[in-house]
Amino acid sequence: MNNQILDDELETNEVTSTNVQYAGFRIRIGASLIDMFILLPIYLLNTYNLLNFKSLPMMLILTSLVVIYKPYLEWKKSATYGKIAVGIKLIDKNLNNISGEQAIKRYFPWAISFLISTTTNILMFASPEFQNVDQFMELGLLISASPIKSITTNYSFIFIILIGSLIFNSKKQGFHDKYAKTYCIKTK
Repeated sequence: MNNQILDDELETNEVTSTNVQYAGFRIRIGASLIDMFILLPIYLLNTYNLLNFKSLPMMLILTSLVVIYKPYLEWKKSATYGKIAVGIKLIDKNLNNISGEQAIKRYFPWAISFLISTTTNILMFASPEFQNVDQFMELGLLISASPIKSITTNYSFIFIILIGSLIFNSKKQGFHDKYAKTYCIKTK
């Protein structure tokens, strides 16, 4: 006889295989650095745009490419190219590749960061001083004068806590992993 309540209680959100090695903070930072290197041409083009073309649509398109990179690849390949390079991937509790929904849920801390930085950039484009900015240092000063600078600073601290929380978890899950019910494991 099946007891739905008992079955629901026995179901857990944890991987039970003993052959799984969880990917820790350092290897995941390494993967992120590789991903940043892969995205470097887009970052540089966006900076060139901000200093020379000053095109808001171009900035939004380039930023969107960066935003799509992580959740799309984690959905399609269960790993970004950085994760693949260091030999880690994302799985669900049944050791399967993660779903699109899980990839989007995992991206939540980065999505908030994207919204804050995009808001900062839109405010910068609206600033009369922006049209005269043609050097990287001037751009940095203008960004630091943003009316939402305190939000950016505070969220940076929160972001580090959200992502860094994996250091203190036995299965190396950050808050974003727990929220999406995902695990980052070593494949090599």
